Amino acid sequence: MKTQSLAFWRTPFGEHRILDLCMEILHNYKEDEIGATNQAMRLIGNCCDEDSGSDANRHRILAETPFPTLFACLSSEEHAKGAMVVLFNLCQDGICDLGSRAVH
Repeated sequence: MKTQSLAFWRTPFGEHRILDLCMEILHNYKEDEIGATNQAMRLIGNCCDEDSGSDANRHRILAETPFPTLFACLSSEEHAKGAMVVLFNLCQDGICDLGSRAVH
């Protein structure tokens, strides 16, 4: 069960560039790098979860426009689940206009 008290680590991951490192791994996506890509998506998805109490990380992620890479991950059996979680967490609050960001 997620609670607000367990979300304290999410904002520092964005502030101290750990999230940036994971975004870089995602941007350099290679289908055969299963472990690194899955772990990066896992952290990205958790950093923008609605229970984080802050939209700062979600905005950091959206500024990097990861949608083309996430859409590519959807076609990989090994990466599809992680990509779906990230996309869901980004879009669940309604602040993400998926359509307009995906085409850029």
